[in-house]
Amino acid sequence: MSAVHILSTVLRPDKLPTQLLVFRTLRTGFPTAELVVYGNGMGSPKRDASAFALAHCTTALNGQYQSIPFVSHGEWIERLLACEQDPFWICDGDIVLFGKVEDWFANNDHTLFAGRYEPEFWENWTKTIHVARLHPSLMWFNPAQIRAAIRAWPGQAEFFQTVQHNLIQWHVVPEHNKPLKFYDTTAGLYHALGGQEFNAEQNACYEHLFCGTYAHLMKDVHPNLEAKQNRVCENPELARGMWKEQQEWYKENALISTLPMPAPRHPCEAQTAPGPLALH
Repeated sequence: MSAVHILSTVLRPDKLPTQLLVFRTLRTGFPTAELVVYGNGMGSPKRDASAFALAHCTTALNGQYQSIPFVSHGEWIERLLACEQDPFWICDGDIVLFGKVEDWFANNDHTLFAGRYEPEFWENWTKTIHVARLHPSLMWFNPAQIRAAIRAWPGQAEFFQTVQHNLIQWHVVPEHNKPLKFYDTTAGLYHALGGQEFNAEQNACYEHLFCGTYAHLMKDVHPNLEAKQNRVCENPELARGMWKEQQEWYKENALISTLPMPAPRHPCEAQTAPGPLALH
């Protein structure tokens, strides 16, 4: 039996519905899979209202719930890849499933991992270039094969075995006088090892809310995002068609010209810039 793992992060109580959304359709996509839910940085369900709600939804689907210390999405994925022996799925809390997913890669020994392709784009909130990747909102992993592939990569001089390989956790790469390149979670894995993109039929089986856990932080740049998410949480059927809308957004924010760069700051600018006026 396959397993699906969900990391649930609730930054504030009113964002809890985005993490409970997946439970309403999870058995549509994973009718028989083992379910394990991790309350990210949450206390005991006996003392934490969000943890209680997550635990209740998990056990209602015959799953296992556990609270864990706060970790990033990438750290959590790294731990799963390090300890799991059998292929498994990860799934975000803010997705809606419209079709069966769990057996897409059953008995598949040649695919390392698979997910929905996200193209490179400019993101105005972080002012960074998000490099292309397979999006980990819904992703399948073959952990034993991935561990072997990572050990063998990049397959060049022994010198490179002493270099850190950050293939899973998010990080930025600076280039002089150029916008930061943001390697979001699992982006390095995609660029190093490829993976398999979901096809059109597979992409039609689910929808994902962008930034479900922190849309409230982006309201100045994406003012309508949180309101739309709230409507989907009330009625998951409203999620249908979001992937097509998101593809249009990617096209609108594709890198088609040289992006403007802010003037470079002098290393000592913070120390030499004038401070607030002092009282006389």
